[in-house]
Amino acid sequence: MATFLDISLLSRAELIFAFIFVWVGVYAVLLHTKWLGDKKNNIYAILAFAIALMTISTRSVLKVISVTIPWFVFMMLIAVMIILALMALGYSKGNITSTLMSREWSTPIVIWIVIISLIIVVAGLGSVFFTGDSEFSSDTNTTITLEDGTITTGDVGSRGSGALFATIFHPKVLGLIVVLLIGALVVQFLGKGSLD
Repeated sequence: MATFLDISLLSRAELIFAFIFVWVGVYAVLLHTKWLGDKKNNIYAILAFAIALMTISTRSVLKVISVTIPWFVFMMLIAVMIILALMALGYSKGNITSTLMSREWSTPIVIWIVIISLIIVVAGLGSVFFTGDSEFSSDTNTTITLEDGTITTGDVGSRGSGALFATIFHPKVLGLIVVLLIGALVVQFLGKGSLD
């Protein structure tokens, strides 16, 4: 039964949304970098159009785009909500911009954006290429045969996005991340102390 909030037709527009996203994104990058020189806007548009066509012709790439883009939109919405909350607390746009563009804040923000973006992309690739409906996946569990003949199952699960998250949140991996963060903070504080 069709309802007012039925958006099943919108899910069929996945191809159009991915095409427009890739076309606009590649065109914006080409305009910003001026890869072929100045005043080549028409060539940039044609090149972006061709890349968008090639992108949507590959089903697996289309799936990766469809999985990752909502997470990037969610990340941008969180950033907008934080900025709106700061403005509601009385900060002006100029204060927020100057603070975010200062060297003290801009480097950590860029680092966190890159880290979160890499996590989103890796999770999207994992969910597309390592799930049951992919040609790269397998339904068998991870098994290890020891020398004495016993067979054990790996503790990170089988393949798929569940295995990716189980690996990321494994205690040994989390411990490694904590040690690396502590080391990075120590290097940062030692660097500041030596420069003062």
